[in-house]
Amino acid sequence: MQHRYSRYFWLIFILIDLFCLNILYLLSLINYGRTPSNRSLILLTCLSIVWIFIFYFSRLHAIERDLPLKKQLRRVFQCGTYFGLLIFIFQFFSGQGILPPHSLFYFLVSYLAAILTWRVLLELSLGYYRSKGYNQRNMAVIGYTPEARYVTSSILRKPRMGYHFKGFFGPTLHPSMQGNTQDIQNLIEKGEIHVLYFCLQHYNDPKLNKLLQIATQFGVRIKLLPEGNLFRKKRMFARQHGSLSVWDLSYSPLDNMMNRFLKRSFDIAFSSLVLITLLSWLTPFLGLLIKSSKGPIFFLQPRQGLNNKVFLCYKFRSMYLNKDPNRQQTIPDDPRITPIGKILRKLSLDEIPQFINVFLGNMSVVGPRPHTPNLNLSYEKEVEGFWERHSIKPGITGLAQIRGLRGEIKNRTDMRRRVRMDRFYIQNWSLFLDLNIIIRTLTAIMKHPRAY
Repeated sequence: MQHRYSRYFWLIFILIDLFCLNILYLLSLINYGRTPSNRSLILLTCLSIVWIFIFYFSRLHAIERDLPLKKQLRRVFQCGTYFGLLIFIFQFFSGQGILPPHSLFYFLVSYLAAILTWRVLLELSLGYYRSKGYNQRNMAVIGYTPEARYVTSSILRKPRMGYHFKGFFGPTLHPSMQGNTQDIQNLIEKGEIHVLYFCLQHYNDPKLNKLLQIATQFGVRIKLLPEGNLFRKKRMFARQHGSLSVWDLSYSPLDNMMNRFLKRSFDIAFSSLVLITLLSWLTPFLGLLIKSSKGPIFFLQPRQGLNNKVFLCYKFRSMYLNKDPNRQQTIPDDPRITPIGKILRKLSLDEIPQFINVFLGNMSVVGPRPHTPNLNLSYEKEVEGFWERHSIKPGITGLAQIRGLRGEIKNRTDMRRRVRMDRFYIQNWSLFLDLNIIIRTLTAIMKHPRAY
């Protein structure tokens, strides 16, 4: 199926996407009370061209067996977000009304839902089809290392991927191997191998290098398996230096300029919305209550952010004035907390002024929580990967917080857990993950007992 029909997949994909785009735009136009005109048809043509460019450069037509459905949908979601962002920017600066703002929003949401839905249905159908023994790809492994066994068992646990395992092969026979290098070469030359996993420990073997050349000639996809623990649980990115590929072990999706632009655009839009609709009236209201105790309305605390730079973090003051508020962490039933401060902390309202930091660019809506310099000094040498959390902007909320890791950091174990969550977030960032964290934060605020 792959060799006969996959060349047409891109055409099928783009036609379905454009069909959804055109139908939903026309329905949005009619729902708004307008009839399609020459101008609207020109705008629709422009929208279609923009989507074709995004579709092509993002390779949304690629069907990858090894890519989990969640990651495929994340890629579609990101492209849909880019598409919507470009349209809003165009409408804002050009003054050309593609649709009224609310109709445009509903059109974009419905279009994103449509292209996500049909891709889910396609992936589920393909998975079922492959699990029944159709559209199979034969795979084999050169070597018998722990990494080889782990990858093989992982693949075979997922019948939807449609792989048929032909066995382990290698220069040195092992009871669990199905043959030697000559046996696998014969299978390759007969066209019975589609994917070949190759353990790096055999890479310098002259016979196996020849085998790789033969596999390449027969169109076999070759995948290298690293050895040791260095590469485990690491997202890597290959960068080309001349004719040499160098693996970046510290790669994050936010190294990509477009992803950083998307995250920053979201931060500006979200923080502006909060500042205008919430903080503008909440500040004078809470200010009167906070001023019931001596001191300012806002408490500005030094925190370390991106690249370890210190910035002043805004919070509503929730404590009585004291000599050194930056050295001691807050504890349960802390006598320094004012009566109104207890309510603010319970509902996390004291954190809302940090949207000022987000708007100014010191922080992000979602990211690792910023610590005081003193707290960082206490753990920087004791927790592995601690400074990786400073490779992106800190956030008002984060993955660690929605997993219950809030409140006082009592020991090294507490910090390790938070850093582990922060590193996972950095290595797996997506706008979809940010939105998920924001939604789960709102539900966690009311019921988490450690928010003191």
